[in-house]
Amino acid sequence: MFHQLKEAFVLGIKDFMDQFDGYLTKLQPVKESTDEILTKVNSFNELFEKVYHKQKLLTRESILESRKDLKAVEMSVVNQLSSIMKTEIRKNLEDQATSLENSMLNVVRSQAQTPAPSIYDVQEQIKALLHQGHINKAFHQALIANDLALVEFTLDKADYKEVFNPCCLEQTVLLSLIQQISADMNNHNDIKQKYLSDSILNLDLTDSITREHAPKVLTELYKNCQSYLKLLPKSTLFNNVRMIMMAIQGMGVMI
Repeated sequence: MFHQLKEAFVLGIKDFMDQFDGYLTKLQPVKESTDEILTKVNSFNELFEKVYHKQKLLTRESILESRKDLKAVEMSVVNQLSSIMKTEIRKNLEDQATSLENSMLNVVRSQAQTPAPSIYDVQEQIKALLHQGHINKAFHQALIANDLALVEFTLDKADYKEVFNPCCLEQTVLLSLIQQISADMNNHNDIKQKYLSDSILNLDLTDSITREHAPKVLTELYKNCQSYLKLLPKSTLFNNVRMIMMAIQGMGVMI
C-alpha cells in the first residue's frame, strides 16, 4: 500500500514537472518578446533624449539668431529715424534762415523807403513830450532808441521831482532805465545815481512783468556795481553805489 502511494506521488510530481516545463517552454517566447520590447523602449528613450537635446540647442540658437536679427532691425530703424530727424531739422533751419533773411531784407527796404529820424528829431520829440507832461512817453521814446546819449539827454531835460514825486514811470520803463544806466557804469555820475536809486526803490515786485525780469536786471546791475567799486575805489559815488548794492541784496531777487 505504501509502495503504491509512493509510486503515485512520484508519477504526480513527474507529471507536474513535465507540465511546468511545457509552460516555461511556452513562456520563453513571451519573455523574449518582452525583453525585445523593453530594449526598444530603452532605445526609444535614448533616441528621444538625443532628439530633445538637439532640438533644445537648435531652439536656443534660433532665439539667439532672432535676437541678433531684432537688434539689427532696431539699429536700422534708429538710423532711419535719425536720418529723417536730421533732414527735418536741417530743412526747418533752412526755412528759418530764409524767413529771417527775408525779414531783414524787408526791414532794410522799409528803412530805405522811410529814412530814420535823426537824433536831433528824436531829441525834439522827447522835449515836446516832457513839455506836455508825458514823462513816461518821453523816457520810453529815449529807451527804445537803445542810445545811451538819448537817455542821458532825457535825464538832463526832465524834472527829477516830477518824475519821482510821485513816480510816473511804468514798470517796464523803470526796468529798461536801470538796465541802460547800469550798462555804462564807467561814466557814472550824480544824476544817473539819483535816477538809478529811485528807479530801484519804485520797482513793484508784485507786478508780474517786474517779478519776471527784475532778477536778471538787478543781478546784472549788482555785478556792474562791483566792477565799478573795484576799478574806482576813490570815487565820490563809492558809498552811494554801495547803498545800491545793499538795496538790491535786501530785495532778495538776485539770480
